[in-house]
Formats: sequence, C-alpha cells, structure tokens
Amino acid sequence: MPFAVIALIVLQKTLHLPVATRKVKVDWGGAVLISAAASLLLLWISFAGTDYDWLSWQTGAMVGGAAVPAAGRSS
Repeated sequence: MPFAVIALIVLQKTLHLPVATRKVKVDWGGAVLISAAASLLLLWISFAGTDYDWLSWQTGAMVGGAAVPAAGRSS
C-alpha cells in the first residue's frame, strides 16, 4: 500500500478539525469576466500562427480584449 494512501487513512481517523459554517456569496460577475478572459486567450493561442500572424492586429485585439475583463474585477 503506498505511503500516501496510509497517510490519508491516518489523517481521516485522527484529524478532527472544527466545522465553521458561514454564509457564502458567489461573485458571478467575476466568474463571468475571468471565464471571458481565459476563453479569449485560448482562442488566441489556437488561431495565432495558423489563421493569422503572432504579431498582428488580431493578436492585439484578443490579448487586449482578455486583459480588460481580467483587470475589470481586480478589487
């Protein structure tokens, strides 16, 4: 049996942490903006070099377009 599995079993049996319950709030706007930024970067990586040059206006538009939503929810 691997050492990590034994360690997990021992932790399950011996580690008793207090349960802290609290009301949570999901930042839906931030989730949408970070998803949009990641999607634009993935599209850029997929298209650059095949459909258009790495240094082109399309690259600037996609990288700049990804930077705007990523910086939009910085606080």
